[in-house]
Amino acid sequence: MAAHPEHFKINMDLQSKRLHPCFLTIAEAKDHPELVYSDHLPILTEIPVPGAKPVKAISLNVLGPMSFSGLHDATTNREWETPEQTTARYQRIAQGLKQAINLHDTSLLLLQETTGAKDFPDILYQQLGEGWHILIDEDGLISCYKLDRFTNPSATSAVYQNHRTHSLNLIELSTATPLVVHNVWGASNDFGDGHEQYYRDLLALKPGEDPSTIKVVVGNSNCRSTPSPTDLNQRNIITGVISTDLTKLRNRTTNPQLGDHSECAFVSIAGKIHQLCFDTLHFATGKIVTDSRDCNEIPQEPYLYRPILFLDADYISRITIAHMSLQNYQNYLQEELQDNQILVGMSSNTLNDHRIFFRFSSDSAVYEQLVMTFKNQEGIHARIVKSSQPFPCLFIAIDKIELIHQAIHNIQFPRRYWIEQMNLHLQRSTHTFFKGWSILTASKDEQDLHQAKIDKLEELKRAFETAWLTASAEELLEIKNTWAKKVADYTIGGQKVTLTNMELMAYKRGPQRNNGKPAASATLLANMERLLNPSSAISTPAAGNN
Repeated sequence: MAAHPEHFKINMDLQSKRLHPCFLTIAEAKDHPELVYSDHLPILTEIPVPGAKPVKAISLNVLGPMSFSGLHDATTNREWETPEQTTARYQRIAQGLKQAINLHDTSLLLLQETTGAKDFPDILYQQLGEGWHILIDEDGLISCYKLDRFTNPSATSAVYQNHRTHSLNLIELSTATPLVVHNVWGASNDFGDGHEQYYRDLLALKPGEDPSTIKVVVGNSNCRSTPSPTDLNQRNIITGVISTDLTKLRNRTTNPQLGDHSECAFVSIAGKIHQLCFDTLHFATGKIVTDSRDCNEIPQEPYLYRPILFLDADYISRITIAHMSLQNYQNYLQEELQDNQILVGMSSNTLNDHRIFFRFSSDSAVYEQLVMTFKNQEGIHARIVKSSQPFPCLFIAIDKIELIHQAIHNIQFPRRYWIEQMNLHLQRSTHTFFKGWSILTASKDEQDLHQAKIDKLEELKRAFETAWLTASAEELLEIKNTWAKKVADYTIGGQKVTLTNMELMAYKRGPQRNNGKPAASATLLANMERLLNPSSAISTPAAGNN
């Protein structure tokens, strides 16, 4: 990791306590104000332009003068630097940005939280020179572009529900491609639901707009994002430190600093949104910087999962629940549970561990039962998120998500869920090529047994269909148990045998008899017993063959 030489003057024991190699601890910032830059890191991203080299952009929240800081003690937060120190800090920031621009051949520079930084534009101009055009937004945004790469027909500013946005309508000179760049400084939001829709609107092609237009959102969202939609390797993804005033309100005792990852970068090409990957940069050298420490050496909270912006079209299509996208599943639960405060989306901790989150209303009985069901279950974590009001949330490892789906249906509407599960099983038993081929090659006795299993499962399904619409789990379990004990005569190997319905479902044909796996129909019934019985622990259903 490249480091500014002056950083080596600092006690190495304090360095080990940093949330990120570039962020000073509170003690370091107090003792070395000359090393303070910002409580956000610069990020570098590449915007693809068909037929031309990518446009490289750098974004940074510069930490406005006398703003709430994540690097200074909360008790003196608004007195942490003098006007002279502010000017010196901005000079350091501008020098570092110039280093980064030269090193990475950057054509766009997007800055946030410049409100009150009256001398910063002049300092910036001194570093960038006449080859750049600097546009200043009164809402605290500065956007800069290189004159040898773009022309600028227009620029607009907007504030929508505290989303501060500076929009540049650029033309890329080598290809004449329209490029709309939205420099954003978002409103603080724990869930990002309002942010996502706002950014979708910014990235959408408007009627009559040139279809070749590329649209970009880059900046400090004040929600959470991750450096990549596909790279899920465990590593430190912190790009900011939350104001110590806010951290103090959380009654933290172990570490007064709390890491954040609120920088974001998205592009829309031909109407399809992609998340842009980005790297973090060293304040002084401009070089790409990563945390080389082992994850267990980083001061962090592994169970502090927080919702992230989930906009990448390809990533969205890969993450499903019950064969539905997260958005569709959210809509499904809102309708079925009559709770429009339910949210379903993606989350991450600062070590890049992605989980699906469920937000419920504050008085949700479903949430309470889910917490009891999955108490101490690895990969499932419950937490109250204090936003506009306290919201109970579950954060679930992706490979555990079907357990939540099953449990919600067991709690709220088990009858419908198990009818759906039996229908799916019956379809697999009769309509797949392999099953059809396997049955045709089986003996007459095995073909008869296979048909009998289908008929008996149809019988159980009809019993569920004729039960009360609001039948409880206990009532459905009684229906299943009564059906399971019924007996009938069958022929196996030329001999008459009497089997209960449960024994029939457990029977496997010749080639499958010794494979060590239970029959799929028996697995279905075992799962039904486990999920309908409140005294049984929910576990991952076993795989089986019919």
